[in-house]
Amino acid sequence: MTETETETETTTDTETETTPSEATEPVLEPELAQPEAETVEPDPEPVEPDPVEPDPEPVEPDPEPVEPKLEAVEVAAVEPKTVEPEAVEAEEIAAPAEDPFRGQGDWYVVHTYSGYENKVKANLESRIHTMQMEGKIFGVHIPMEDVMEIKSGKKQVVKRKQFPGYLLVRMVYDNDSWYVVRNTPGVTGFVSAGTGTKPTPL
Repeated sequence: MTETETETETTTDTETETTPSEATEPVLEPELAQPEAETVEPDPEPVEPDPVEPDPEPVEPDPEPVEPKLEAVEVAAVEPKTVEPEAVEAEEIAAPAEDPFRGQGDWYVVHTYSGYENKVKANLESRIHTMQMEGKIFGVHIPMEDVMEIKSGKKQVVKRKQFPGYLLVRMVYDNDSWYVVRNTPGVTGFVSAGTGTKPTPL
């Protein structure tokens, strides 16, 4: 035997020898041994903390109440609005032009066959367009009114002609415009003060 083999044999012999005190204690394997320091205790029941209400913070009143909106309104109310006279005149001139019954030309009353007012209006408007008289004849109007009628026990609002058999024409009166209106089918003539006289504008 070699030296290394003899050393290993002696080490194994010494490991197997036991002392008399060790022989009485049972040998436990490390996996099965339970450590003495570790003891498992059940978890204590969780204790809910009492709800704590936060202390209300003391509110300090403002030393001076702030009213910026009132001051701005007062300033705006005190300052007068300055308007140039030219702007006022321009507004006054522009206001009457917005009225559809006030504009270029005068209103004339035209007599038609009764019941044919709508047809005469359509014919006259088409003649104005085809004869290119838009610069002299500006509008044709049938005056209408709302009337309450009772039919079959029910109330109904009906539009009715205020002046059956008549139209209103806004135009600049001259021979050309008179010719276009007078020779429209369904027109019997202009309303005037007498026979053969110039029609009277409204």
